[in-house]
Amino acid sequence: MLYHKERETGATVHYMDTRIDNGGILGQEVVPIEARATMIDVIRTTKRVGSELMVRVVQGIAAGTVSEKENRGADGSYFGWSSVEQMRHFRRQGDRLS
Repeated sequence: MLYHKERETGATVHYMDTRIDNGGILGQEVVPIEARATMIDVIRTTKRVGSELMVRVVQGIAAGTVSEKENRGADGSYFGWSSVEQMRHFRRQGDRLS
């Protein structure tokens, strides 16, 4: 996300199936990426937001107020780990992992 200059990411709680990030969505929240954020900053923020979201989803399941939404993966973007060359370029631009 940082390499691609994304300004936001997200946290999603969804059912699990055999493919990564593929199951029906139970809760989702947009997470802004602050200017000059490092990879560690983004990981910390998304894990905090994701854990808070998970608590809300579990509470909603218990209360019967959560409904599953279709996971339209083709509508979003997914970035895996960067290549060595992408990491070098990232660092040359002055960006940081931590």
